Amino acid sequence: MEGPPHHTQWHPVEAQNRRSLRDVPSRYGPWQTCYDRFVRWRRDGTWERLLSHVQTKSDAVGEVEWLVSVDATVVRAHQHASGARAKRSRLDEKGG
Repeated sequence: MEGPPHHTQWHPVEAQNRRSLRDVPSRYGPWQTCYDRFVRWRRDGTWERLLSHVQTKSDAVGEVEWLVSVDATVVRAHQHASGARAKRSRLDEKGG
């Protein structure tokens, strides 16, 4: 017996904490207003400026530990995965 499709299954913690965008406290007004403000701030760079400001302030007092991780992973694909032609060209057939 098969279970439900994968896209309808939720992790138990995710299902328990899943909230709709429309579930905002009434003190913030209609959910559309919250969404519109969020999108406007994302487009005009407000969120990036806020994050940059907080990072700068935190770094100045030594609260941020900057950690750089470099990954040198190499992924190789099979020769047939490169999208090469399956059929030989006319020049190949003629030996040219």
